Amino acid sequence: MTVGPDGKPYGVEGGTVHQMTVQEEEDHVDMLYERLFSRDPNRRFKAAIAMASYIADQMYLPAVMKKHPAQVLAEGLLRPRLHKTVLIDGTRSLGVMGPCAAEHASAALGKLVSHGDPDVKFEVLTSIRLIGPGAAEGTAAALADAVLDFEYGTAVHRHQAALTLQTLGRPAAPAAAAALAQAIKDPDQDVRNTSLKALAAMGDAATEAALPAVLEAFKSGGFELRRFAGDALTAMGESAKSKSKEVGSLL
Repeated sequence: MTVGPDGKPYGVEGGTVHQMTVQEEEDHVDMLYERLFSRDPNRRFKAAIAMASYIADQMYLPAVMKKHPAQVLAEGLLRPRLHKTVLIDGTRSLGVMGPCAAEHASAALGKLVSHGDPDVKFEVLTSIRLIGPGAAEGTAAALADAVLDFEYGTAVHRHQAALTLQTLGRPAAPAAAAALAQAIKDPDQDVRNTSLKALAAMGDAATEAALPAVLEAFKSGGFELRRFAGDALTAMGESAKSKSKEVGSLL
């Protein structure tokens, strides 16, 4: 039987967490929250991971949280010499939290985008995408580097970076539109197509940096590339037409 913060047992003997009552759930989360203040960094980290789904659902949480679990994970993920599984578990938990983690963990995830382990890198890119546009400020510049990384990243990573930028959309444009414009010429078809989709998601915020490259893709690319380039030009709208008379005649 598990013991709550008040020293009393809770939960069903031999049962599972989902069988707990509302009060037992609240007590369980209170216990986890208290562990976020432990002197033991591993204990804090594990408690933050255990709170991920509660943060995502915004259920059973304390009325006021002086320390956010995403903040604890962000600090923990930047510790030196962490085991790969710890990095992946922490990163995935931030993805589970979704938009709620943006304010507290985006900067840390931005630093981890360049991690040397390919599996960790992939999980970081995925988690940023799950967090969404709120992560743009802390991650867009790193994602721009990742979408052009041929030295340490694979086509899978470059595609994932482009896909993540597509999800971040307009807020990522100032830092990443120029890189996506270059990625239109990537050797990998998925990277090329998704880069154009990301530029379309950024709309007119990407016009200044990407219009020439998108126009070139529309005029000289294959059928699929032309289709996605057309979508990007359409999304750029009047800003593209004002910068190039050619756009109006092509669309």
